[in-house]
Parts: sequence; C-alpha cells; structure tokens
Amino acid sequence: MKMLNSKIIMRNCEYVGEKCAELGLNVKLLLVGGAYMLLLMGNRPTTHDVDVVVILDQPTEAENRQHYRDVKAVIAAVTKERGLPNAWLNDDVTTITDQVGTPRNARLWKRFGGLYIYVPEPAYMLALKLFSARPRDDRDIQALAEKLHVSTQAQAWTVLQRHINPRFLADREHQKKVQKALKRNFKE
Repeated sequence: MKMLNSKIIMRNCEYVGEKCAELGLNVKLLLVGGAYMLLLMGNRPTTHDVDVVVILDQPTEAENRQHYRDVKAVIAAVTKERGLPNAWLNDDVTTITDQVGTPRNARLWKRFGGLYIYVPEPAYMLALKLFSARPRDDRDIQALAEKLHVSTQAQAWTVLQRHINPRFLADREHQKKVQKALKRNFKE
C-alpha cells in the first residue's frame, strides 16, 4: 500500500472539501489514528491511511443515513479520480469509537470548503492507542505520553479510565493486553 505523507493527505482532503462544497454538503470528520499522529504530533513521516469518524448530526436517522451515503460517495469519487488506495480515507475505526466512546472535547482543526476536520484532545488519543494495545502503537503512545506528561502506569491507567467505556476495560483478556502495553511504555 502506498504510504501517505502530510502533503498528500492535506492536498486530497482539500479536494474532498471542494467536492463536498460543489454538492452543497457540509461534512464533519473526526481525525484519529496514524494521520492524527503525523499531522498533529509530528512523530512520524507517513501513515498507511487516514482514520476518521464521520460525525452524523443530522436532524433524523434517515437524514444521517443519507448523509453518510453522500460522504462515502464523495470519498469514493475522489479515491478513483486521484488513483488513491481504496482505504486511504476510511471510517473503519468507527466500530471502536462507537464501543469505547467518543471524545468529549473535539475541536475544529481544519476546514476545506465543505469539509470540516475535527480532532480529539491528546488524552483521548493516548487512551485509544493504549486500548488498542498493539506494539506498533508504542511510538505513538510515547509521543502522546510525553506531550501530556504521563510517565507512570498509574497515570496512564487514569487516562484510560477517563476516556474508555468502563465495560471494555473490565474484559479480563483485553485487560491483559492493555497491561502489557502499559509495562512496555511506562515505569511503575
């Protein structure tokens, strides 16, 4: 898969925004994952994809469904026109954020025409990365922890508890994975 750098991401998000504006769409996306780390934290030069959550705030459920289809159609059209990898801009992460919870304090970061990109607070991103418990996220965990001055396992666990639905932190098997991530990245 082709790696995406900040210029590629920004240029194509700008184009998505132009297409949204042409169609009279106002699209709100929450940026998370590797693209967040690349664009806001600057701790990596590239990412595989741009993970987003489509913010659905239409008056009715039917309007939300239609809006979501419209957003997916715009992304698919830009993907095809620009010859981008199929999942360059995807909302697969929504399955996780729907379960563990969404950020309390997302803020508008960038606007491109009809595209509004929101970002969560760094503590939420740290919680997501810790919850995923993947060794490949350790570099991101360490960058976020440094920014937030989180240096111990207890401090990191507190961040997790603030941002992740307690029901998901109670799962014993997943808790073991999270504990390993805490031990890899933080002192006692």
